[in-house]
Amino acid sequence: MEPSNPYIPPKASVADVTTDTIEQLNRVAAGQRLVIMALLFSIVAQVFARALGPLGLIFLLAAYVISIVGVVRLASALGGSRLTQVLYAVGLIVPLVNIAILLVLSSRATRRLQAGGYKVGLLGARARGA
Repeated sequence: MEPSNPYIPPKASVADVTTDTIEQLNRVAAGQRLVIMALLFSIVAQVFARALGPLGLIFLLAAYVISIVGVVRLASALGGSRLTQVLYAVGLIVPLVNIAILLVLSSRATRRLQAGGYKVGLLGARARGA
């Protein structure tokens, strides 16, 4: 019969510990902020496009460019392949799919950042020093 020690602390699962470095998490935070800003700018651009007519389409085009840059950066920071990044960028062309892509990527980034100890607010997490 083995003696059991009641004072041994419980052992943590290795899967609970994040292996991301601060530099990787800062890239995720920067990408998430860009995606959130792109989402907000896209909503404002839709309003401008309806109110200003052809001139408002410039805002809409700028919103798509910001969205594409943000999605590619965030997908890269989250470890997505080039094919995944291209599929996300192509998916941004479809009107309601683009919002879903932005929200899903932001949600994934939030989970990764919270697991790394970052506080995530409405406009994302701020990068922190090493």
